[in-house]
Parts: sequence; structure tokens; C-alpha cells
Amino acid sequence: MNFNKEFDKHNLSVLVGQTYQKDNFRAITTVGGGLTAPYIKNLENATDFSVFDNIQESALYSYLGRVNYSFDDKYFFTGNIRYDGSSRFNPDVRYEFFPSVSAAWKIHNEFELPDFITSLKLRGGWGEVGNQEIGNYLFQRTVNRGIPYQFSGGPTVIGSAVTQLIDEDIRWETRRTSSIGLDASLFNGGLDFTAEYYRNTSEDVLVNIPVPFTNIVGAFNSEILSNAGSIRNSGIELSAVYRQFIGDDFSFEIAPNFYTVKNEILDIGNQDFISGTGSRNIVGRSLGEHYGWVYDGIFQTNDEIANSPTQQPGTRPGDIKFRDISGPDGTPDGVINDADRTFLGQGLPTYYYGINITARYKNFDFTIFGQGSGGNLINSNLYRGLMPTSGYTNWHEDILNRWTPDNTNTTVPRVVFGDPNQNGRNSNRPGWLQDGDYFRINTISLGYSLPNDFISKISMSSARFYVTLQNVAVLSKYKGYNPDFQAGVLNPGFDFGTYPRPMTTMLGVQLKF
Repeated sequence: MNFNKEFDKHNLSVLVGQTYQKDNFRAITTVGGGLTAPYIKNLENATDFSVFDNIQESALYSYLGRVNYSFDDKYFFTGNIRYDGSSRFNPDVRYEFFPSVSAAWKIHNEFELPDFITSLKLRGGWGEVGNQEIGNYLFQRTVNRGIPYQFSGGPTVIGSAVTQLIDEDIRWETRRTSSIGLDASLFNGGLDFTAEYYRNTSEDVLVNIPVPFTNIVGAFNSEILSNAGSIRNSGIELSAVYRQFIGDDFSFEIAPNFYTVKNEILDIGNQDFISGTGSRNIVGRSLGEHYGWVYDGIFQTNDEIANSPTQQPGTRPGDIKFRDISGPDGTPDGVINDADRTFLGQGLPTYYYGINITARYKNFDFTIFGQGSGGNLINSNLYRGLMPTSGYTNWHEDILNRWTPDNTNTTVPRVVFGDPNQNGRNSNRPGWLQDGDYFRINTISLGYSLPNDFISKISMSSARFYVTLQNVAVLSKYKGYNPDFQAGVLNPGFDFGTYPRPMTTMLGVQLKF
């Protein structure tokens, strides 16, 4: 329901509503086996078969309200409230309130500004939204009723057991956002500029937490979904649009953007740290920072090994020298062990940027768009898998520069069966953590529109032909396929291996009748 009212210099708009969404999913799978020649693939010919029925339902129920108010086209206020309920949480924590407020001030309608300032607006806001994007029924305990048991050598009997560890109290994840920004339009719309400071805090973050092996009793899952503390992102966002018209035939527009991200873990519950793949997460540091040993060169002689901290039994020239950082009392103790691990660098980018350029000349139009990020290091599972220090497998060409008695000026350790020094452990050795900075040219497009006087003769309103290239090129030092891969929350800098993005060429025509 909507209510709108204008009186004097006031403008008021009120909205209240209710939404309901229900999803039903069912998959029936039948598997047959024991086929005999000539192997006609039909279930009727199977000697044994099984049927699996997967039924899932979920629902989201919400009330919402919004108030918009403005005075004299100078001052603006908006208030929102949501009351959301999700079937993915147990009834005790199923519903949650999510409010938000924002305000703006059109400064150019309040004061007389210099002629080159077309408009100037100050704005700010605060609000909360919820996240319930998880699987269904994850708060409910399940029992497997088909567990075989055998007592004292007797016959096997079928019993039941809990086979999944769960957190029954999982609840809404809440993201709280606050920001303040300035919007300006200059030179009669020739230049638009926006600057904003933001601060986002995610509380009760829904994430899979590794389960210590000592706690896995009668359960098979190695991770458990839980609300694991809170995370904060803050930074600045800058964007601009520059427009230029040259005569009647040519115009162009350049729109760059740049924003920074400072990530900090605020709380992880009652745990000292949470481990990810090649990373460690603790309060006060960034999410998913790389964690391991510090590379300190390669041993060249047995005397150098004897005069260095104890590494591993079997260490020989050509093995990596790891730095002695700490011991049981917090000081170097002459032994390389788990106490010598430390944080090695950012797993998350610290800045993002992009640019979009469009141009028109008569009936031709051109667009190029690119984006990138930087300030992070990537731990590549693919590269490490192709640089083994032991075994017999395919290798990356960089292994040709491995240490040998005749090739000592290198950062690649020797290849030896068994890797007695554990050269392949998580560390910052060259190549193990790679520069994640990149810039990708995402789109290049060129189009041509037929003249209006021509298309009017064939009863059309417009006709445009175009060629578009996507995923054109990536400028990066990264030796993997995609420097902008997606990984887990606890290990955002670990590339488990992704397919390369194909470059796509499209030829098309757009017609309007």
C-alpha cells in the first residue's frame, strides 16, 4: 500500500507491504546396474537398481515499510524497516528486524555556488540487511538409520547413528552498512564526481568452520556451518564521468572508478584462530592472510646447513633454508618447527579499479571496459602442483631452473624423492605466493547504426550492427589462469584451480520495427 501527500514545501510518501516466497524442489534419480550384453541401457534390463528421492522446501516471509520525506527540494530523509523470517533457521531465531535510514542535502539549492558547479549534494546513511543464503535443514539433526553393526562375531544388524555434526543455533547473518558521500556535477554536466567513505560490518557471519579431528566422533563432516564472529570492511570509493562533445558528429565519455578495502576480523567467538587452506584467521588481522614459514634462501653447502637452525632430517645442499623466528618461549630457539610460522601477506585485494570509455562518431559507436585489483598475494594450487620437489609427474617449465651442483644461482630448490626438508610446505618462497595485481580488458565493442533516412524507407525505427569481444586480455604477473578467481571465505587468496576464461567474439544485429 502506498500513501503520497504534498503540502506547502513538504513531500511525504509512505509504503507498507508484505512478501511471501516459497520454493519447492524435488529430484528423483534412478540408477541401474548389472546389464548384460548387448548392454541395452534400459532400467528394465538392469539386474539391480536403486531409487533416490530428494525433496526440499524453503520459505521466506517478510513485512516491510518505507517513509520518504523531503522539504523544499533541499532536505531528504528515508527510513526503511524489514521483518524477515526464514525457514532455514530454527523457529526460535527465525525472524529478525533490519532497519535503515538515510538523509541528503542539496547544497546547490541552499546557497549560491560558483557558476562551474551545476549541483552539489551531501548524503549519508546507515542500515542493516540479512543473509540467509545457505542450504536447507542445516539446523536440524539427522540420523542415518542404515548403519551396520556386528556384536561379538555374531550376525550383522542394522542400527542408527548421527553422522553429521551441526550447529542447531545458526541464525541470520547481519550486514551493517554506514556511509557518507558527496556528489557533484560540474561544467553543466560535463563532469560528474562522487566521493564516499563506507564502513560495512558483517556480524554472525555464516561460514563453514573446520572441525578438529579429535572432535569427530561418529560424524563424517570435517566442517560445520556456524555464525563465526564478525568482519569489518572500510574504505573510500571514488568515481567520475567526463563527457565531451566535439562538433555535431563526435562525442566521448570516460568513466573511471577506484575504491579501497581495509578488512579486519573483529570476532571469531571462543576460538583463538580459524585455519583456512594456507591461511590463518585471527582477531585484529585481515581475513584469510597467508600463513606459513619464511623463505631465507637455499643451502649451498653442508657447512652452511651445520651452522644454521636445525631444519629436517635429511636436509642437503639445494634445500630451502627457513627462517628461525620463534620457539616455545617466543624467541628463536635454533629449531625450525611449527612455532616459526607467521603471517606472509594479504589474501584479499586492498584496492579495486575500473574504467569504461565510450565514443560516438556519426553512426559509429565504440566501447571499451576494463577492471582490476591489487595489493594481494595468490597461493596457486595449480602452480604448486606443477612444481613438486619429489615424485614423478608433469612439471612446470620453471622446474628446469631447479638447484643442481652446476646451477646454484636459483630460487628453485632441488628435486629429490620424498622431499625430506619439506621444501613444498606453505611458505613465501618465490612462486609459492604470487603477485595478485591485474587488469583485465573485459569488453571491446564496435557498432554501426544505419542512417534514419534509410531505415524509415523500410518501415524500421532503428538498425544496428555490432562486433563485441569479451575477456580480451589480462595484464598480470600471475602464472595461473584467473587472478580474479573465487575461493572460500577463510582462504580468499588460495586458488584451488579454475578454468581459464575464454575470449568470446560476437557478431550481432539489433532491429526495431
